[in-house]
Amino acid sequence: MDDQSGHRKRTRERFLKSGITGFHDYEIVELLLTYGIPRKDCKPLAKELLNKYKSLTGVFSAPIHSLTESRQIGESAAVLIRLVQGIAEALLKEKVLQMDYFNNFRAVSEYIRLSMGGLKHEEFKAAFLNSSNGVIAIETLQQGIVNAATVYPRQIIELALKRHAASLICFHNHPGGNPQPSPQDRSITRDILFAARPLGITLHDHLILGGQNIYSFASEGEIDALIRKYESLRA
Repeated sequence: MDDQSGHRKRTRERFLKSGITGFHDYEIVELLLTYGIPRKDCKPLAKELLNKYKSLTGVFSAPIHSLTESRQIGESAAVLIRLVQGIAEALLKEKVLQMDYFNNFRAVSEYIRLSMGGLKHEEFKAAFLNSSNGVIAIETLQQGIVNAATVYPRQIIELALKRHAASLICFHNHPGGNPQPSPQDRSITRDILFAARPLGITLHDHLILGGQNIYSFASEGEIDALIRKYESLRA
């Protein structure tokens, strides 16, 4: 057994014994790459990927065409990398769909970070809740270029009615990294709340992911302010 084969064997045995506990980020990427790139030292490549994409989230959410820009990564290895992110997102979404939103906000936040954290374009989603605040479904409503996602309140309300939802939470990402809402974000939030309210559907929150930080319209008092504005206009 040569040195490289021995190193791979020892790394895999570490994982089988203790999982990824104690692994450096580059070792996690390196171990995965050993299954997609045979007979090659994957440590330098793992470090190169982390340097390029800045984090594990960045590596695993990188587009396949970007990953294959490296001559050392073929399509099979790139698909393997992206598959990890896809599986993790699906498992976490499945977990979120089985829980009470308000008692598991941390898990929902993790799902938002995982599903949107590495995106280079803006994406808008909504979680639809039943009367017990259980998550019925999570739908992607719009995918667009950076800072240009267009969301139609009517589309969201139609989905809420179709799902027999009592309430909803909207969330989207800011690829630039700043979670602070834009005037357009505030306008969209107002329009959704004003469209949902007459139908007895509650907008609990609108969350914006920027980098690894999340801005909450509800926590900042903006949802309550919109409800007061809606009620004053109807008075």
